[in-house]
Parts: sequence; C-alpha cells; structure tokens
Amino acid sequence: MKNLLTVFLLLSLSVFAHSETFFVKIALNENSYITLNFNSLDDINIDTRVKFIARMIREPFIDINAISKDYYNIKVKEGFKQDNKIITQYELIPIKKDRFSQIINTSGNLIVRREVYDTNNKLMYSYGYTEKIPDIQPTKKDLKEVNLEKDTLIYKGFQGKLIKKLEDGTIHYIFNDGLNKFSLFIRKNLNDVQTTKSLIYGNYLLSKKIDNIQYTVIGTIPFEEMEKFLSHIAAIDKKQ
Repeated sequence: MKNLLTVFLLLSLSVFAHSETFFVKIALNENSYITLNFNSLDDINIDTRVKFIARMIREPFIDINAISKDYYNIKVKEGFKQDNKIITQYELIPIKKDRFSQIINTSGNLIVRREVYDTNNKLMYSYGYTEKIPDIQPTKKDLKEVNLEKDTLIYKGFQGKLIKKLEDGTIHYIFNDGLNKFSLFIRKNLNDVQTTKSLIYGNYLLSKKIDNIQYTVIGTIPFEEMEKFLSHIAAIDKKQ
C-alpha cells in the first residue's frame, strides 16, 4: 500500500525548491507525527520515504477562486503580515463531512502556511515558511484551468482524470475538487484481498475487494465517503 501512496503523491502533487526555511509536519499514522525543518530536503539525513513524502506533500500555489462554494464554506481573514508581506487566511470548511477541512495562509497565490484536518479535527499534515517568504508568483501552468475531457469522471465536485496504467495492470485515477485530492487504483483478477483501512503519511487509505476487483482509495476524504465512492464506482463498472 505504501507504494501506491508514493505513486499518488508523485503524480498528483507539485514540488519546488527554494532556500527559504520551511517546515512540514505529517501524521505518520494514528498515533505519531514527524516534523521537519529545513532549507533543502537534500541536506536532511532521514528515512528516504519520509523525505520523499515531505517533498511531495508541499504544493506551492493555490487558486482560491477554483474552489466551489457548493462544497465549502470559505471564511476570510485579512490584516496581518509575515516578512512584511500582507497575508490572507482562508478557512475552508466542507458543507458536508465528505472531505477534509483546511486553513491556508497566502501571499497572493503563494501558500505561506497550510493545515489539513480530517472530519474529527485531527491534523493530517501542515507545512509553511517559518520566516522569510520568497518573492515568486505562479505561472499560467501552475494555475491552469481544468478542462473536462471526454473520459472525466465526476463525483460530488471531484473531477477524476485517468493518469496511467501501471506495469501490473493497475489503473490509476486522480480526483480533485480544487482543494482536496484522492487517488483511485483499480486492479482486476485478484484472488485474496483483505479490506484495509489506515491513516498513513497524512492521508486516509481504504482498500477492498468488490466483485473480484481490488479498489484502493488514498487521499483527504473520510472513510465513510470512500465507501460511498467505491460503491458508486463499482456500480459504474458493472454497467460497462
């Protein structure tokens, strides 16, 4: 399952490197966290997987206008500064408990600090600049609009895009509502698959077998919603 999480983070998240000091805090599991403070991940003598997850979990920019108010209540706070820059804080609370809440501080479109919480208000992960904020702005590619393609899957505001087929035949989709993300992995023709639920590296993971197909969901939505989503996907697969 950890390998699937690695694929999810690698393909769905962006990364960039700067000399400014920043931190990343990640829930490794239900009971423990790891907090990293660094200038460069290459300088950290830590477990390679944790280093990779810390690097991948960091998204540099966000377009608040791309987040639908059909699914989130958005509270805005202004009037404070960091590194002499004006900071805007967005508290993004889901209208229903079907996805995770977030608190994001921004300077323009640059994410200065981000906190992601599950539906029980447990911190999944956070990251941000500790002191100096870099003077960078997103490119059009960083904030590109999502155009619906013919094979796009839609689920409660999440747009699902087929990413690739892995070497073992597993099909990988990424679903994104502009704020939260999750991956769906589909693998057919498995004989013995146990249902698995866990919190791992700041994400929820659910894997189960339905009609001889293994479905695995990894991301920032609760287990109850993962169950509903998989029932929805399995019903679509039956019709095909």
